[in-house]
Amino acid sequence: MYRSPFIKAAKLTKAFDVKGTAWAAGRHTGEDYIPKDGTIRATLVSPASGTVLDKSFDDSYGHKIIIRTTDSKVILMAHMESKSTAGNTVVAGNHVGIMGDTGNGSGHHLHIEVQNSTTWKYNSNLLRPSLYIDFGNFSGAVPKVPIVGGGSYSTGNYMVTASSGINVRVDAGTGYAVKGSATKGTIFAVSKITSNGTWGYTSSIQCTNGKQSGWLSLENCSPATTINPGGSGGSRYSTGNYVVTVSSGINVRVDAGTGYAVKGSATKGTRFAVSKIASNGTWGYTSSIQCTNGKQSGWLSLENCSPV
Repeated sequence: MYRSPFIKAAKLTKAFDVKGTAWAAGRHTGEDYIPKDGTIRATLVSPASGTVLDKSFDDSYGHKIIIRTTDSKVILMAHMESKSTAGNTVVAGNHVGIMGDTGNGSGHHLHIEVQNSTTWKYNSNLLRPSLYIDFGNFSGAVPKVPIVGGGSYSTGNYMVTASSGINVRVDAGTGYAVKGSATKGTIFAVSKITSNGTWGYTSSIQCTNGKQSGWLSLENCSPATTINPGGSGGSRYSTGNYVVTVSSGINVRVDAGTGYAVKGSATKGTRFAVSKIASNGTWGYTSSIQCTNGKQSGWLSLENCSPV
């Protein structure tokens, strides 16, 4: 059997072959899983070694990766947060992305399919994933990856995104002592990545008890891109194309902030181009987005969107 696509215990939330009108096939073509501990931005790894056939976005599966295994099966992993980080080939346990809520889904989860084929085709040659994937095999089998660039994360600038903030520890792991805590929105630089690709070391981060150096779980952070060197100096987001990912949709406002008037609302799956980033780094301006009351220009919170 293949290993788990998670690096922690997971639970089934939607079974294979359930019938319903929510799916174009009239049935659930795979299985849905989430981590048992409730982690939203969970690390995803390849269940098997093989060749990457596709890393793309569509309105149904959102950000997905399709892998042809060395024993002639095809695995699809869908609804990832953003485009997969995998290369052209993968080894079982290599990091491929972060669990998300893109495409036709409800809440953060992993949708996974297995097909008895060497090429992927929708609703074809389907196998029950849990008969081929051992979701109990999530630890002790992750191959070490290069320190830089081989995991879900790489060195660079990050921003804390967890509402509860993040602990900075003396070493990489929740079992190590806490040196300090950084609040949501704090930006810091990562110079080293652990072999499992999920913890990063920073030589300086502003904590509630002063500046600290140490290790942080990057599953609670997002990459930050410098936008306006003369302004805020750093941001989670950059200009480019985005898609609305929240089920409730998103409001377009006259300026960057929830206190400003709403011009319109765009539904989940709506794509748009961002030409400016606000100084706080989390709001983007679009000159045109399709809303329920027609096309609008304005500002949107990019925390409710994903790059495409």
